[in-house]
Amino acid sequence: MSSVVIVRQSLACFLGHRVALCSGVEQVTSDMLGLMMMAEDAETGKGMSNEELRDQVMTLMLAGHEVSTVITSQLTQMRWTSCDVLVDC
Repeated sequence: MSSVVIVRQSLACFLGHRVALCSGVEQVTSDMLGLMMMAEDAETGKGMSNEELRDQVMTLMLAGHEVSTVITSQLTQMRWTSCDVLVDC
């Protein structure tokens, strides 16, 4: 079984529990998943399906990881190549 399948199954299980926990609740939570669960399409008024939620969470996890890594690397590189740091060392 590939790691993508394992992540999808784990997220599907987690989302199933979260959706069940929040069903019938008018205001979910203010975290990112809660906001996505409450979001509605402006034209149709429909919310995201569990599959759409799963895919969006995967996108945030994977794309967010890449962005965080790149930003951290760039900030570290900028910090160590700045004149102030070189003079202090």
